[in-house]
Amino acid sequence: MAVVAAVKAAMLDGVPLKDALVEHDIPPHKWHLHERRMAVQFARAAERGDTQLAAELDAAVSRAVEERAAAQPNTTDDDDLLTYVTVTVELEEAADPHQVMAELNLNAEKWQALRRRWIRRTMRDPKLAEEVRKQLSQQRRAMRLLSQQPTSSDNPPAAAGP
Repeated sequence: MAVVAAVKAAMLDGVPLKDALVEHDIPPHKWHLHERRMAVQFARAAERGDTQLAAELDAAVSRAVEERAAAQPNTTDDDDLLTYVTVTVELEEAADPHQVMAELNLNAEKWQALRRRWIRRTMRDPKLAEEVRKQLSQQRRAMRLLSQQPTSSDNPPAAAGP
């Protein structure tokens, strides 16, 4: 079950299934057969009202997520809190989020992986969750203030005197 959990943890981290299988040296046909067998086992257990198998898989995936997070560097440029907050607010406020993502050299897959990492981190750490909420609020307030600032075209220079 640990290998299944490791593959699922990689997928939760934004790794496509085919890449997660390569990472764990699992042939795709074996993975799909195993998934079908597990689905049957889960269905039979559910019919009996037995939740032990589901709880075991959930615990194994949680451990694998923690192990994967511990194996990754603690902070990278794209994982930095300020970066996450700034990108989040930029995308929220953008008339064209795709243009913002292009300017940031960020594709949808990388953004979703970054977002999922921060969601998991904040779910595990209430203090971090509060800090993220605080910084998001401050960044949104700053963006609103910036959008209310008059531009140079709003205040043309005074006419020159004689």
